[in-house]
Amino acid sequence: MPDNAPQRPRGRRPRRLYRSHRLRFVIDCTEADGLDINVMIDAAHAISRDAFKRYVVLADLTALERKLGYQVGPGGDGLHLARDWHVGYFRSTYQGKPCVYLTWSGIEHIFA
Repeated sequence: MPDNAPQRPRGRRPRRLYRSHRLRFVIDCTEADGLDINVMIDAAHAISRDAFKRYVVLADLTALERKLGYQVGPGGDGLHLARDWHVGYFRSTYQGKPCVYLTWSGIEHIFA
């Protein structure tokens, strides 16, 4: 790299790494190593639900929504995950790999 080339700030990964492929659901924090989770949370940046959906395999997200008891699809009287204001969406790294995760009821559900 030439001496006058702009340097990327340390600690942040370029966004294209996240968009090179869709991320799959891998684990939640109840089954993961606590140190890996702490490192992931410390490096996290909040993102919108729309951004989160662009990063993940939608079939994996739909399966997780069903598992958590949310209404999936249009209509219905149940609560949709998208309307639950207690849920947070984040971008980070998990075990050195780019990831996104959602926090639901204090549990991180990780897509990497």
